[in-house]
Amino acid sequence: MSTTTTTVYTETIRKGYGTGLNPLSLLIDFCGNMDSRIALASRIPLQISISIPDEFSEYVVPVLGGIPIADLADPLGDIPPPQVTLPFLPLPLSFHPSHSLSWATLAKDIEFWLIHSIIDTQTDDWRWNREFFWMSYIAAYPQFPRGNWPIWDAKIAMEGDFLSHWTEISGGNLPREGSIMSIREIIWDEFQQLASHVFPHPIVPEYLT
Repeated sequence: MSTTTTTVYTETIRKGYGTGLNPLSLLIDFCGNMDSRIALASRIPLQISISIPDEFSEYVVPVLGGIPIADLADPLGDIPPPQVTLPFLPLPLSFHPSHSLSWATLAKDIEFWLIHSIIDTQTDDWRWNREFFWMSYIAAYPQFPRGNWPIWDAKIAMEGDFLSHWTEISGGNLPREGSIMSIREIIWDEFQQLASHVFPHPIVPEYLT
């Protein structure tokens, strides 16, 4: 396997309750060509990894996505967002990002949608809703995978960018009571950022923004 590594820079920006990283758009070109006699699949899987400096890695969750340049709808280079259905957005007036019950209710709503409405688990609909499910679930039960938390439907695998990062940074330590609010603040900020890529309307009542 051939691997190429490079370093790119982004800016720190003020986000929600703290500091975040400005999103990046990356262009990957491929030099050279292969012998036409070699039988190739029409789609070639590529593995892309992001390494974040230690001072950010505990708080920042990178969300990766890609689309072939040939599929771009805009000749100026704007990448069209994936077409996904998010029936839980906009959030209800009763939702409050600092309340565990709000997150628990949201997680149950997304779980119901995933299990009862999406058949193909390889679709963008499934992947994006699963990402929102795990954000909501962890915000509701920030001691997961330790502590006390309810069982979810086994069809929803413990996969996805957010959950992978969470299980890595949570280690073996339970969060202190005072840090639970900070965890919810961080997840809320990431939740809004993720939703902005696929939901073109405000996701929350005005008083929450």
